[in-house]
Amino acid sequence: MYVLADADEAGEKLRRQFRRVFPEAGHIYIDRAYREVAAAPIWHLAHVLLRAHFDVRIESFMRGRGE
Repeated sequence: MYVLADADEAGEKLRRQFRRVFPEAGHIYIDRAYREVAAAPIWHLAHVLLRAHFDVRIESFMRGRGE
């Protein structure tokens, strides 16, 4: 299980809850500059997911950029 939450206080609260209930869960972080997962550019989300060893389909990435 992985947790991808906003980079704000609410996101940290959610992460703490997950750590208590699911201590084995991995946590994926976005850059604090974006604050919300929904506000992060698709290229940044692809980068953090790749860093966490997720498979990211390049076709989906390109479509998300309007190409």
